Amino acid sequence: MKILTWLQPTGITVLITLFLIALHFYINYKFRVKNAVKRISWIAILGGLIVPYITMFTYFESNEFIEKWYGENANLEHGYYIFRLYYLPFLMVGYLAFMLVLDYIMKRKLIKK
Repeated sequence: MKILTWLQPTGITVLITLFLIALHFYINYKFRVKNAVKRISWIAILGGLIVPYITMFTYFESNEFIEKWYGENANLEHGYYIFRLYYLPFLMVGYLAFMLVLDYIMKRKLIKK
């Protein structure tokens, strides 16, 4: 499949991450509409921890998937996996903060209505 070569692991990860962020935002919005007065959305917190983890997992596994798909013709050199794992805590904290701010904004707008 030429699309796998064109997308590469980074492209696959970006597509899946954008889908997960949109899904997380939608679910959080539905929760906020029903529970506008609750202080903190547990969906925002849970998704803030799960989405970054799935993003990193997708990146690592897409390398393996592409290698298995192409077999012996695959490039087996990816380099520095351990350094990419260092990004996970920063990604989690950043995304969690982003979602909590969005949740706060949604809460304020829904309460004003």
